[in-house]
Amino acid sequence: MPAYYEQDIPCLVLEGTPYEMGYQRGERTGAALAESFAFYRSYLSAKLRHTRLGGSPRAVQLLERLERGYLLPLERGYLSEVREEMQGICDATGLAYEDIAPVLATPDWSLHLASAMFKGQLAAEHSRSALEALLSGLGCSSAAAWGGASQDGRLVMGRNLDYDSPRGASPLLVLYQPAGGQRFLSVTAAGLPTAGLTAMNESGIAVAIHIALSLDCSSAGRSIINICHDVARRARSLEEAVDIAFSHRAASGCTLLIASGPQRKAVAVEFSAKGARLRLPQGERIVQTNHYQTALREREAPYAAFLAHSRARYERAMQLLDGGPVGLEGMASLLGDRMDLLAGRERPLGNTICRPGTMSSSVLVPEELAVYVARRTSPDAPQSTGSYHRYTLEELASGRFSGGTIPGNDFPVRCAGREDALERFLGGYSAWLYDQDLAVRPIHDVARQDSEPLYAIASGMLGIARALRERGDVDAAARQALPVFEAALAASQGSPYLEAFGRFALGRAYLHLGARWEADVQRKALADISVRIPAVEYLQRRLRGGALRVREPEELLLEMFSHV
Repeated sequence: MPAYYEQDIPCLVLEGTPYEMGYQRGERTGAALAESFAFYRSYLSAKLRHTRLGGSPRAVQLLERLERGYLLPLERGYLSEVREEMQGICDATGLAYEDIAPVLATPDWSLHLASAMFKGQLAAEHSRSALEALLSGLGCSSAAAWGGASQDGRLVMGRNLDYDSPRGASPLLVLYQPAGGQRFLSVTAAGLPTAGLTAMNESGIAVAIHIALSLDCSSAGRSIINICHDVARRARSLEEAVDIAFSHRAASGCTLLIASGPQRKAVAVEFSAKGARLRLPQGERIVQTNHYQTALREREAPYAAFLAHSRARYERAMQLLDGGPVGLEGMASLLGDRMDLLAGRERPLGNTICRPGTMSSSVLVPEELAVYVARRTSPDAPQSTGSYHRYTLEELASGRFSGGTIPGNDFPVRCAGREDALERFLGGYSAWLYDQDLAVRPIHDVARQDSEPLYAIASGMLGIARALRERGDVDAAARQALPVFEAALAASQGSPYLEAFGRFALGRAYLHLGARWEADVQRKALADISVRIPAVEYLQRRLRGGALRVREPEELLLEMFSHV
């Protein structure tokens, strides 16, 4: 029968028809759902306030019109079970269907916008800002090992779901017991009513979704979360799971990592709106992040920073799996790993598997229908840093829990001071991003105490941004930021992205001070860096006499935080 259990990870048990399960969910988690839907309906506009679009009502209206035109037909293609479940939620909570339905298509809309921009269908000055805002929290990393690559031969799968969520949002474990169908559980959040993110069913099939930047998107396809949900709901073998996945036409780019515990094997199915491709494992392990590895990469959007981040996470996960047979603790440690291969060192954040925006982190053992779910240590800590708590499908069904935990990665213990600095930085970043707090004292304090270059660049750029927004003394803010930027640049060796943003920050400060020759030195140095970011074009335009835009320091901060 339906139940809610206050465990280390809250557990919700639903049963009946899709409508009945939606109604039960609405009754149990209505407040969290309302908060989450409000967050997702407003978070794009909240982010856009920090970009050049924040001062362009016409551009915002254009994006909203495009969003409606894309999402309405996409919502009509939702699985009937998904629509019925959402209607149950609406009837239980009083929320309007038209307000909650778009939430499940947020990834598709983000990817559609990226596709439109890279195909030249939107003005670059409009879409670049929206693109950074939409993609800044999206990612995901998963890995699976079995046979000789696993300590006991059983398949073990690790999963980080990287997706923007309200501050401090906790994971929720949901068991679906549909009338006449097989049971399946989902690792999600209280405010996201879907099993289409990370799921495992009673046949031992586990599935996880990862976005991919395809140039081919279409509102005539199926929402990618719906496809993942359908595999979790119906598949009874790896082959059947692949067949179900291939039976759908996707609306946008994504990859499903699908694993079978009983068969001890996993594969990946890559999607675009024009087709799907199967990717087989390398030996007895497979890793999935956010770039294509089949022929679909020929139609991958050329977003260099996003792809570099994805490849760095992929290569690091493969390194860890190649280090020897992995067990439960090894997989949990992988999910919390802080090695940035592009920088060549451990960092509190950057091109790392552990990301600040992780909504849920879990280790799945589908052969025993068990899942270990991480619980963050504080509202601003990355989710994958906490201990992982064990639950099984049968325990959720019976309400009798045996407990059990495995530790997460030991970085927070080894580097306690750096972890504390990260949490304070993330708290300040959230206050700036969502609450318009330009004072952001925590960021300035952390920048003085920790050598991470990103903190220093953020502190200096936000100081300039505040002076611009409040019509203060911009010259004084730029002079104060110069030594901060120089120190950050000196500490950025090994990371081309950090160096690029450091040089941009210096060039921007020099321009504010009228030091065009010094700014040109940074522009030329930027042009020699092997990565491409908008900072190069920006400084070139400014040196040709273009006006300094008020929100560009904040806009570049969005991109920097996403990718370095």
